[in-house]
Amino acid sequence: MKIRTDFVTNSSSSSFIILGKKVDISEVNLSDGEYLFLGKELCDGQDVAEIDEDILNYLKTHLHNDYGDLKLGNYHVSLLKLFATKYSEDDDCLFTIKEIKKYVKEDEPFQIVSIEKDYHNSQSINDLKDRY
Repeated sequence: MKIRTDFVTNSSSSSFIILGKKVDISEVNLSDGEYLFLGKELCDGQDVAEIDEDILNYLKTHLHNDYGDLKLGNYHVSLLKLFATKYSEDDDCLFTIKEIKKYVKEDEPFQIVSIEKDYHNSQSINDLKDRY
């Protein structure tokens, strides 16, 4: 019988750092960049989906505003305009001020968000319908 003595993980998620800006559904313009849907917590991380034309159209008809917060069904969600991403598996998961200036205008607000993304995240409208 073999005994494993080193680190073992069966995680179904990946970690990454996002440099982005929280937006409302009316601000999403796919010809102007990439956007992410940040949903509820799943088994091993958060539901994170890249917004494409189909998902955008679905969100436009199903998202509702609850006192300033976006909700899909009963769950609070967020939409982010993506400026840059660094994966925790990368050797270099740091941003420099010089690098940030390439992505963000001087007076533009932005966020740095750390996310644990579930590998079984929503990738289609059917996934969103089933989860929310």
